[in-house]
Amino acid sequence: MILEIDKCCSDKDFFFSYREQIENKLIKIMQECIEIEYVWKVVIASDVHYSKIVKEQAWYLNTGGNTSENALAKTIIGEYRGKVTQIIIVRESIFYFFVYSFIYGIKTKNKDINKMIVLSYKTIYHECGHLKEQINSLKMGKQITLMKEKYDLGTFDGLTEFINIQSFAMWGEYYAECFAHKIMKKKNIHMEMSLLKEINDLEQKALEYIEILENYDNIRNAQVKKYEKAYDVLYMYVHYIAYFHIINNKNKKINNIKDKELMKTLNKIGRELKKTYIKYENKNITLKQLEKICEDIYLMIIDIKKVKKNKFIENIKKGLKSLKISKR
Repeated sequence: MILEIDKCCSDKDFFFSYREQIENKLIKIMQECIEIEYVWKVVIASDVHYSKIVKEQAWYLNTGGNTSENALAKTIIGEYRGKVTQIIIVRESIFYFFVYSFIYGIKTKNKDINKMIVLSYKTIYHECGHLKEQINSLKMGKQITLMKEKYDLGTFDGLTEFINIQSFAMWGEYYAECFAHKIMKKKNIHMEMSLLKEINDLEQKALEYIEILENYDNIRNAQVKKYEKAYDVLYMYVHYIAYFHIINNKNKKINNIKDKELMKTLNKIGRELKKTYIKYENKNITLKQLEKICEDIYLMIIDIKKVKKNKFIENIKKGLKSLKISKR
């Protein structure tokens, strides 16, 4: 594993001065929890060039590098010179606090700095979770998927492909978050509930999604927005519920979503995710079973308003099934 430091990082001198310590720390962390031989490099990206660097690194692996502008880090898997290869890209603004802990420790007198240090470790462990889940999926028979920047959600084939890929990406986020909390709990790195609330935007994403459903006939490109927002809701929810599944070892019913039907559906999804996680950790689930659970979860969110509970959802399920058959 090698460390690359973006020369545009405002704190590049700070990172370079601790380069050896950073490399040793990252290698130690990875050796404790993943198969490090697949990891080619960790890239510290400047905040201003983060998205650009993600796309540049994805080019090496011939895979997609789409990422949220608000993301703290990104893990990419692909092939480089005929070998399965993984790359992690981390924003300098969060990585700074990871390195800061080398000097002052994980716990300082400043509560705000403490929060950022904990978040930096959670980010690193979360990306390690992605590394592990990606290799696990390959061993289960999953193919490396080219992530597109845009899907043609106006067509049946494009929509089917989108749901197939995004639903499994949702599982990856849930697993990575569980992985991070599990290690932090073991190492006694405590993430306060207040920090979870600060970085999670579930309520807002739920409001945006319900607004689209309630005004569906009057919104331009409503179908496209619906499927994109459905993923946003699931993304925030799996990050939220993973905390309770690991820290409290139980499912937590949410009660702060204004739409009762969506809230009920999310609580049901939480129970399903916890059961699936236990099966996954015990290696008691096949790839086919896992993919179907993920797709069903995604379709549960799409169909909460029975918009429209007709043959459309059944046709999507048939499309997902035929998509898998064609890949074999």
